[in-house]
Amino acid sequence: IEDILKKVKKSTKAFGSYKEQELKRALGIFRKQSEVDYFINKNAEKFLKEQFDMFLKSYVLDDDSIFDETRLKQLKVMKEIAYKIIDFVAQFEDELVKIWNKPKFVLNSNYVITLDKIAKKDIGIKVIEEILNANGIENQIKEWKELGFINDDFKVSDIFINTSNGNELNPKYQFLPIDTKYFDEEIKFKILELFDDLDNELDGWLIKSENYQALNTILPKFKEKVQTIYIDPPFNLGTNADFLYDVKYKDATWLTLLENRLNLAKELLNEKGSIFVRCDYNGNAYVKLLMNDIFGEDNFRNEILINRKRQSIGTPNKFEVESEYLYFYSKSEDYFRRDLYKSRSLTDFKWTGFLKQGDRNPPERVFFGKVLYPPKGQHFSLVQEKVDKLLKEHFLRLKCRKCGAIYYWDDEESKENFINKILRNKKDRFKYLDIKPESIVYGVKKLDKCLNCGGDEWKVEYLTSDKVKITDNWKDIPSYSDNFKFPTENSEQLLKRVILSTSNENDIILDFFLGSGTTTAVAHKLGRKWIGVEMGEHFYTVVLPRMKKVLFYDKSGISKDDDVKEKYNQNSAGGFFKYYELEQYEDVLRKAVYEPSEPFRNYDEKPIYQQYVFLKDKKFLDALELDIKNKKVKIDFNKIYPNIDLAETLSNLIGKKIKKVTEDYVIFEDGEKIEFDNIDFNLIKPLIWWQ
Repeated sequence: IEDILKKVKKSTKAFGSYKEQELKRALGIFRKQSEVDYFINKNAEKFLKEQFDMFLKSYVLDDDSIFDETRLKQLKVMKEIAYKIIDFVAQFEDELVKIWNKPKFVLNSNYVITLDKIAKKDIGIKVIEEILNANGIENQIKEWKELGFINDDFKVSDIFINTSNGNELNPKYQFLPIDTKYFDEEIKFKILELFDDLDNELDGWLIKSENYQALNTILPKFKEKVQTIYIDPPFNLGTNADFLYDVKYKDATWLTLLENRLNLAKELLNEKGSIFVRCDYNGNAYVKLLMNDIFGEDNFRNEILINRKRQSIGTPNKFEVESEYLYFYSKSEDYFRRDLYKSRSLTDFKWTGFLKQGDRNPPERVFFGKVLYPPKGQHFSLVQEKVDKLLKEHFLRLKCRKCGAIYYWDDEESKENFINKILRNKKDRFKYLDIKPESIVYGVKKLDKCLNCGGDEWKVEYLTSDKVKITDNWKDIPSYSDNFKFPTENSEQLLKRVILSTSNENDIILDFFLGSGTTTAVAHKLGRKWIGVEMGEHFYTVVLPRMKKVLFYDKSGISKDDDVKEKYNQNSAGGFFKYYELEQYEDVLRKAVYEPSEPFRNYDEKPIYQQYVFLKDKKFLDALELDIKNKKVKIDFNKIYPNIDLAETLSNLIGKKIKKVTEDYVIFEDGEKIEFDNIDFNLIKPLIWWQ
C-alpha cells in the first residue's frame, strides 16, 4: 500500500485533493477482499438487489422525507436504472463464480515410488538399472543423503546384491523412494507402464491447491469413496493468528469458509463414512450448528475432549484453558465405528464382582476344586470353561469374606511365596496391580478353608481385562507434536485413534487442511489409502519430505507402538503415491482472454449489458485449432499450460480411475481409451470454455 501511495503521489498533481488516510483505507479494503473467497459462490445479483431494496425502503419510510408524485416516479426510474446496473455488474461476479467452480487442470504431477514396488514387476529390475544410470540420478542421490536415507560413502552399486539369478535388491535399500521429478519423461513413463491398474496400486495422492478448488475438482473421481475425513482448520481467531494459515476470518466469514468446503466433503464421504473437525472455544458453538445443518443433528456422534498444545498460563478472569475438541459426525446412521481400548493405568485397575442379576442353570461353579453357589436371584457371569481359563490367567480370584485373604491360581501352590514370584514376573497380569509384599496373598491349586483365618465364606472377584474402553475423553494422549517444528502439527497418536476407530485397511482417508502431513503419514502406516490437500509452500518443504520418510521407514510417532510394528516396520515399509498441483483461480484469471466490448453503445437498441457479456470471449479458445476438412477440433494444451497432466485431469473430470497411462494415451477403469492428441472438445470444454 505504501508503494502504491508513493506512485500515486508521483503520477498525479491532484493527489493533494485526496485524504491520504481515506486512500489507505480504500486500498486496505480492496486487499482484504482479494484475500477471502466468502463472497464467491454467492448470488451477487440477488444480494445487490436486496441491499438496494433495503436502502430504498429505508429512504421512503424516513419520517423527514416528503414525496409527491414526481418524486415517486423519479425513485421508480432510479430503481429501474439501478437494477440494470446491478444486472451488468452481476455478470462480472457470475463469471468469477464460474471460474471459481470450474474443474481445474492438473499441473506439475510426479510420482514417488520405492524400489521394491518397481522390482516386483516383471521387468522391474531392468527398469531400476535404467533409473540408476539415467540423467538425474545424482540429484536423487543428493536428496536421499539430505533425508538421511544413505551415508556419504553410498555407491549406486550398493543397491543390488549379485546372485546366481542376477541382480536383486539389497534389503537395506529396498525402500529408497524414487521421485520422478528428477528424471525425464521417458523414465517416468517406463515406471508407470509397469502398472496395469495404476490408481488402485497407488497408496495416496498429495494435492497442492486451495482446498475448495481441490475438493470441487476431485469430486467426480472420489465421490462417495472416502471413509474418514479429519480436518484441523484454522481456528476462528480473527487477527490473533500465530501460525502459517491466513486466518483473517471471524465468525460469519470463517463459517462460510468452512461451509463451502464441508458441503463438498459430505459428497466425498461414503454412506458408512465419518468426519472429525478440530476446534477450540473460539468456534465450538458455531461449528456444531454448522455441522448439524450439513450432516444432520441425528448424525452427531461425539464432542471429543483433547489436549490443548499449551496451557494459557496467566489468563485473567477465567479458568485456564487446557482443552480443545473434535466434533465427530457420521454420513448416515449406518456408519462404521469400532471400539478402541487402551491399557489401564495402575489407578484404573479394579477387581469387580462376578455376579449378575437373574437365575441360570446350572447355578454352581468350581473354583480351586471348591463348589460355590451364587446368592438367590443371581448367577455367575461365565460358564465353567471360561472360569477355568480366567483362573489360570489370573483374571479371577477368591477373597475370604472374613479376613480379606486373597487366593490366586498357582500350579506349585507356593502359598505366601506366590506374591514374590508375581513381583519378579513382569509379564504377569499382576504387573498392573499395586500388590504389596505384606498383603495376605496365596497361590493355590486346591482350596478348602481360608489358610489365614479358617473362614469358609467367599467372594469371587473378576478383573475384566488389562484394557479399558476409550471414551470421548482423549486427554490421555498428546494432541499436538513438535517433530517437524510445524506450529500446528497434530500428533500421530491422535490421528491413529481417529483412523482406527472409523476405517479399515485400504479405506481412503482425507485431510484437506493437511498442515504438516500427520494425517497422511498415519494413514499410510496403518495401511490406509489417503488424500492430502495443502496450499502452503510447506507442501514441498515439510509434507513431501515427510511422506518420503514414511515410505523409507519412519521410526517416530506411532511406529513405536506394538500394534503398528506388526504391519509397518523396517522390513515392510515402502509405497507408491502421486503428487501434483492444481490450476488455481488466479491462474485462470491471468490466462483467460476476454474481448473488449462497448456495453452502452446504441442506446436505442437492446443494450449489451442485458446480454451475457462474456459469451463471445475466447477464454482458453486460443488453444484450439480447427480442422475443417476432418470436422475436428484439435487442442494445443501447451498454449494453456506447458505441464498439464492430461490423464489425471481427465480422470478427475469424468470421474473414472486410471487403469493404465502412457505418454500417448490413458485407459480408464471401464476400458475407455483416450488418446491425448485426439481429445473430444465437448469432453474438455468445461476446462477451457466455461459458460
